[in-house]
Amino acid sequence: MLILVSCIAFVVETIPSYCCGRYDYVFNSIEAVCVVAFTFEYLARLSVVPAAVDNEGWFACAETSCVKAELLTRVRFFFKVLNLVDFAAIFPFYLTLAVEASGSTAGPVSSASFLRVIRLARVFRLFKLSKYSDGMWLLTATLIRSWRALGMLSFFMLITVILFSSVMYFVEKGRFFYCTQAAADARLCLLQDVWDKNPTEALQAGLDECQRLATEAYVNGEMTLKCCDGEGFYVWPPIDLDNNGCLDRSSYDSIFSTAWWCVVTMTTVGYGDSYPHSAEGKVLACVTMLSGILILALPITVIGSNFNIEYEKSEAEARMKEQLRLANEASSSTGDAPSSADANRPPTNQHTSTGTHKALLSAVEKLLSEQREIILKRAEDMIATHVRDIAKEVVTQARAHHHHGRAHSTSLSWHHAQPQQHQQQHQHQHQHQQHQQQQQQHQQQHQQQHQQQHPREPGEGAAPGSAHVSIPKSSS
Repeated sequence: MLILVSCIAFVVETIPSYCCGRYDYVFNSIEAVCVVAFTFEYLARLSVVPAAVDNEGWFACAETSCVKAELLTRVRFFFKVLNLVDFAAIFPFYLTLAVEASGSTAGPVSSASFLRVIRLARVFRLFKLSKYSDGMWLLTATLIRSWRALGMLSFFMLITVILFSSVMYFVEKGRFFYCTQAAADARLCLLQDVWDKNPTEALQAGLDECQRLATEAYVNGEMTLKCCDGEGFYVWPPIDLDNNGCLDRSSYDSIFSTAWWCVVTMTTVGYGDSYPHSAEGKVLACVTMLSGILILALPITVIGSNFNIEYEKSEAEARMKEQLRLANEASSSTGDAPSSADANRPPTNQHTSTGTHKALLSAVEKLLSEQREIILKRAEDMIATHVRDIAKEVVTQARAHHHHGRAHSTSLSWHHAQPQQHQQQHQHQHQHQQHQQQQQQHQQQHQQQHQQQHPREPGEGAAPGSAHVSIPKSSS
């Protein structure tokens, strides 16, 4: 609250109706109250900081109970970033009191200027809000996480600014008029500014010739123009936008001044204080605009995604802290209402167990807050390892299923081929039987033809007493 009051008073003090000593007694009183409160808070934290906390870095100490350890603890506390901000917020007030009390002999004007600069350091009190604002921590974490994208953005901006500024300088710098002896005699420039040798510029002339050249080149010589700003670059062809008879000076008289136009154009701000006049310069300005949009768009998407990641982390931490708080409340309520079985126990053990549980919860909460980045990184590594194991298992199962499918298709093809083989064997057997029957029929026909050609008499060739034996034909 005091931080906001101090900042509001600092802003209101600059309003013309309240400035310049009219209400200084009010603002000085507010400033004194705020500084006293900030000083008391700073000294209290400095005095109670334990020696065993954050005993690392340049001022680390192996011991934690000696005078040296206590002193180094205060030194580590002082050089922390947020503590330096707190010191910068209260130090200007005491420095101002010391300067006013000493009565500086440097003069009232210089003393007042010095005090104004010192009082300007009060704006550092705004950074004290970062210790109590989750949004400031979220923004800081996002910027730290996006340092690669910010570096890439700065590098690309530096290259493009140098490139387009250099080209625009040579396109729009105009004509250079310098101080000559004739111009110094005509009191157009100072005598000590006279050039000993001619400049190396392609378009250059003396200030004494500026009026003649500009008048001849401007609107067919209907108006007289002068180089009122002395030596320097002037827009060419001549331009007099405000119609005051003076030739307009070029806004692109150096690469540094052109870099201002380039940054304003690439960030799509466009103040309009300087703009190209030639056709070549306008084409280059269009290219600069489009390049700026492309260069800014790519890294900003990375920063936006990092902001989403940090926001999700902060939400997860808030839920974890809420769960720890609820667990702490549940343990406290359990300790306040013991059961009948626990009633016979000594009260010392109950208080000891409750205190141990609370200490354990606070230690876990502190560990989670301090080691947040390490825990989240290890969790991400574990998740990545688990995902790789699952992918390997899925690939193994897919390969096994593929081999099983090939074996099943082979068995199916074998079972399908068995009936075909039986059918082929049966056909071969049937063909063999038909071939045998045809041979038998052939033999019978041959015998019948032989008998018809050579008939026998009865009893011829038969042995005495032999009986006629008929051989029956085999049925087909």
